[in-house]
Amino acid sequence: MFSIHSVNSDREIIFSSYQDEQFQVEFKGSGITALIGVWIGGKDYSQSLNDFFQELATFTNPWKGSKDWESLEGELSLSVTCATLGQAIFLVEIHYRAGSPEAWLVQGSIVTELGQLEKIAREAKVFFEKESA
Repeated sequence: MFSIHSVNSDREIIFSSYQDEQFQVEFKGSGITALIGVWIGGKDYSQSLNDFFQELATFTNPWKGSKDWESLEGELSLSVTCATLGQAIFLVEIHYRAGSPEAWLVQGSIVTELGQLEKIAREAKVFFEKESA
């Protein structure tokens, strides 16, 4: 398990239960809780999410634009931007049964520090490599 905590609120996104080409993601904080299983379709796709976090860790200065990742079936997407003062802002979208009559969408942001991206990447690497071994 690993998580990303907001420096501005009690919001966090928790990655857990990685097994058999899927894991769980929980987005929670005051007034919101959403939990969904994310199917990654094999080791290569989990590696791409790990690579996403590893790429974020390479930034030592704010960057322009967003860095984006989306799961194979679109149930989870992450878009990360960085403010000039060094705040890394994760826009999290969790979709459940997109296109169905009972679909839902939870969207929110988590603000962390640019300096925390290396720690997040280390924890993601342990999570994805340990569980896929």
